[in-house]
Amino acid sequence: MQYSQFAESDAQLAVASLLDDGLSKTQVAKNLGIAERNVYRAIERMKGNAAKRGYSPEHDMIHVVPEGYKVKGVSTYYNEEGKPTGQWVKSATDEQQRVQALLDAVEKAATALPKFKPTKPPVNPDENLASLLTITDFHLGMKAWRVSDGDDWDVKIARDVFLNAVNDMISASPKSGTGILNQLGDFFALGWTCSGYAHLRAPPDRGRPLL
Repeated sequence: MQYSQFAESDAQLAVASLLDDGLSKTQVAKNLGIAERNVYRAIERMKGNAAKRGYSPEHDMIHVVPEGYKVKGVSTYYNEEGKPTGQWVKSATDEQQRVQALLDAVEKAATALPKFKPTKPPVNPDENLASLLTITDFHLGMKAWRVSDGDDWDVKIARDVFLNAVNDMISASPKSGTGILNQLGDFFALGWTCSGYAHLRAPPDRGRPLL
């Protein structure tokens, strides 16, 4: 087994690389300056990762699915002597990896966004105070048009409102030692129009879209 193929973190990869080079568990621990039990833990996690992708020889699972996939089920056919003669492997995309790839892409894209000038921290703050900045039902991503909806709303407007609102709240707050951004829900409304949103939330007899 090539452990590095199934490592999912830098710590696991460090252990895997040395194991793949032929070092013993004791040697790996000494080389990395970690407890030997941490090497065993890394091995168990990598074996678990391997099993999810279809590799567990002690269970006659030797067909590894590609990166980004996981095994949903394995059916192994045995002959009269108890030896495996065929195997059916069902796989699916690994949703956890897909989500992580999406988060990585968003984080990378965010580095190119314009930066909002940060508010200067208070001088000599009162550590006994906490300022609670509450945002609720912000609906970032929803679109509204003032002609039919009473007001305009889109991502650019939402960004300006959010950043200026937080800036104003911080500026109006006392010199608190602690600041809490309290996001209560409905922050995103991706793909919604005001009329579409009102269609779900408004009573059946209400004809006018609500913001």
